[in-house]
Amino acid sequence: KALEESGVKGVRAADPNKWSKGMALDAVDVFGERNRDDDESDFSSMGKEGDQFNLVGYSYGGLQAAQGAIDHADNGGKVDNLVLIGTPVSAEFLEKLKKHPNISKVEIIDLGEHGDPIRAGMSTGELVKGLPKLGTDFYADYDGTNRGHFYYSGDSEESRLRRRSLAKRLRELGIK
Repeated sequence: KALEESGVKGVRAADPNKWSKGMALDAVDVFGERNRDDDESDFSSMGKEGDQFNLVGYSYGGLQAAQGAIDHADNGGKVDNLVLIGTPVSAEFLEKLKKHPNISKVEIIDLGEHGDPIRAGMSTGELVKGLPKLGTDFYADYDGTNRGHFYYSGDSEESRLRRRSLAKRLRELGIK
């Protein structure tokens, strides 16, 4: 909704039944999918020729977006913008994404300034080290302040304002 309000056209949300196994299992899957998973992504039904094709993902959704982008690009498709927000993608996979000739731009939005221990390019050891803070942030989120990794999540008015601000930032980066 925030992306559409900022003027981004043709926004579609991923089907959580297809891309997610639920928060707990997704969190475990992060360790196995930081580099690549074995599932093939199919975006053949997305967009029309000449439309900008962007993938934006947050946290585990960022891993899914990265994997979808590389699949699409490897199959000859063009990805105009890949935006990874608070995504624990490995340094090796991140470098592969940035160097792929069919992925025009990879934008990283880490939330370290908000206390998020998760960032793109971190090692598995750093990820493990950040888990206690991640758990604390997750369970401390009930007051609606959405700190750390969960800065943009939640259903409070503050969360909605943050997502609108993020959408404007993405629009300024060239996502249309």
